[in-house]
Amino acid sequence: MAFFDHFFGGSTTRLGRWFSAASGRGFVRQIGKFVQPGARILEIGPGRGHAAAACVRMGYEYLGIEGNAAACDELRARRLNVIHAIVPPFPFSDEQFDCICAVHVLEHMPSPGVADEFVAGAIAHLAPGGIMAICSPELRSWGINFWRGDHTHTFPTWAYQTMSMFHDHGLVPEYCTSVSGPFAGVARYPFLIANKLNPWNVVESLFGPTLPPRRLRKLKTTFLECFVVVGKKPTSGPGVAAEQSQAPQGIPAADA
Repeated sequence: MAFFDHFFGGSTTRLGRWFSAASGRGFVRQIGKFVQPGARILEIGPGRGHAAAACVRMGYEYLGIEGNAAACDELRARRLNVIHAIVPPFPFSDEQFDCICAVHVLEHMPSPGVADEFVAGAIAHLAPGGIMAICSPELRSWGINFWRGDHTHTFPTWAYQTMSMFHDHGLVPEYCTSVSGPFAGVARYPFLIANKLNPWNVVESLFGPTLPPRRLRKLKTTFLECFVVVGKKPTSGPGVAAEQSQAPQGIPAADA
């Protein structure tokens, strides 16, 4: 079954690649506030590898899990360590990481139950004191564009909901911020305001969905507001003690 071919099959522009690479670097800098150099990082859904490249450049031990076979081949050709699998479930039973992160993945979970399974599975593979970092669309900003921009957006996401999921699964919310493309904090506001002038909706209403203004749509979704939430796994407690006593050590033998 094809997985996300509509995304990887499309062409990209030089400006789009720059924005995506800058966003990946910005995300890795944010998680770098919570993990030390040399930490083991697992990324779910590396896509075109922008955050992955930043992780390697910044000295982290990197592993990615990617569901699209062609994207996997491209990432491996760039000497990035990637497993081909769809999560959940996780394709190994006993690996632990200092950080598990996912950029624009949570919103593709097919149901709340699978989203819970995704978060719970990630926590099981976090070392005590490790972090889980999520970047996803802020529904308050995206509105109906959450569904119009991508038919695989099936699980609505917003920052408060994600922090609540973390809390319910035993993660301590450590950090939350809003981003627009590669820009965070006050710097994102000019782009949020300018993005309201993007005529994608007007053009589509005039010509209909048979002539989708793809680049206008991509530009708009690039600068719609997203959130970054970081949760930390406690270093002590009954659940952590049970995990440590049961978890063997090992490395997955092969790809899924």
